[in-house]
Amino acid sequence: EAFFAELTAVSAREASALTLGRMFYAGAPDDEAGAAAELINAVRGWVEELLRVGRRCGAVRDDLPEALQYEVAVRLLQVFDEWTVAHYEELTAGDREQLAVAQFATVKRVLAAV
Repeated sequence: EAFFAELTAVSAREASALTLGRMFYAGAPDDEAGAAAELINAVRGWVEELLRVGRRCGAVRDDLPEALQYEVAVRLLQVFDEWTVAHYEELTAGDREQLAVAQFATVKRVLAAV
């Protein structure tokens, strides 16, 4: 939760974070696809490990197959990120803060142990 809050804070104070997000989702030229792919793979590996540890300690639900849960988590995070980047200017700072809280709450509800 603290990590998510820090990402939100960085994106609020650093205009370059939004520019980076737009570049990332716009698609990179073929010669730069390697760097984007490396970043995506690093994030995916981090999410996979986070879910694995959470399942082991009982903090994350385990009623779905691990591979399916991973896909749900990654796609949910990606949809939230893409939507936020696409609509950033339409939102006030307060709206963005509330959105980040609601997005994280949604992730918690989806992954919370039952």
